[in-house]
Amino acid sequence: MAVTLKQIAESVGLSVSAVSQILNRRPCNFCSEEKKKEVIRTAKELGYKQKFADKINRGDTTGTVAILKRTHHTMEVDQLVIRMLNKFEEISCSCYVVNFPRNSDVLSRVRDLIDRGVERFVLMMPVWNEDENKEFLQWNELAELIKKHNCTYISYGPSGNRYVIQDFAPAVKTTVQFFLDKIGTSFRMLLPLQGSNREKALYECFPDLPPETVRERFISPIAEERLRAINSEDEIIRLGYKLTSELLDSEPDIRGIYYMSDQLALGGIHALLARGLTPGKDIILAGFNDFPGVRYCGYPVSTAAHDLDALSEALVAESCTVGSCQRLIPPKIMIREQKISLYD
Repeated sequence: MAVTLKQIAESVGLSVSAVSQILNRRPCNFCSEEKKKEVIRTAKELGYKQKFADKINRGDTTGTVAILKRTHHTMEVDQLVIRMLNKFEEISCSCYVVNFPRNSDVLSRVRDLIDRGVERFVLMMPVWNEDENKEFLQWNELAELIKKHNCTYISYGPSGNRYVIQDFAPAVKTTVQFFLDKIGTSFRMLLPLQGSNREKALYECFPDLPPETVRERFISPIAEERLRAINSEDEIIRLGYKLTSELLDSEPDIRGIYYMSDQLALGGIHALLARGLTPGKDIILAGFNDFPGVRYCGYPVSTAAHDLDALSEALVAESCTVGSCQRLIPPKIMIREQKISLYD
């Protein structure tokens, strides 16, 4: 039998109308914040289900959020989504998590979500189309559709004018200085050439050199089509193996490699070992994301971990705001020179 507002009201000692106002998140000054939390907690414990169709017809707010992400995303994105779900639950928001494969009809799904009462959207670095130009147009259409229906959105990643992103520039500067102190300028950074903040931070490490010279000396570009073909962690690791092997073939005297992700670095470790080279000794390595497979692989790989708590707090807070938003969250930087044991 469905739980009624009357049952909740009797449990908490309030009137039915008061409970209704609290559960529908209407302004009410007749009880404390603790009492409001008790009402929401009791409704959840009793299994109360709100009828969103009635709320939508009345024009009430639903407190519903949709988190949109690619089907095959990285581990840190999945962990970030879990943290957001917990934080949205703390503020009594209901959540959809919707996965999209490449070339999906995202717009029709978003229309359906809006019809279901979704009011906020969190867009997790949407890469839904293999054609970059089509993807850019799709992104603009998506943002316009959300705004047209008086909904709000925030993006995780530098898309449009509303986003929260991990600012890896401090990590680049610290890690490059570590490389310079240890091996001088005999290193390469594996990056896609797309004007990322990592690339710009690398330029700032060499203020006396023009960007073109820095790019030629220190960046080994990764073709965008190779990155767009990736659909799993295993494929990222295999790409790291191939990229490292190609780099060693073209520059056998290289002494440091700075990867765009730890997953690529893990593949690089296997490539080095296959050639009889010791990671961390013959060639020092660095990456991003603090991937567990690299953290405990037995070889030192410097990295920068996403501050998932700060990112999730920012995304949840900005998901209900409007206007321009460009928030940069610094990472946790880890310079590793010694082997790490799983049992330390």
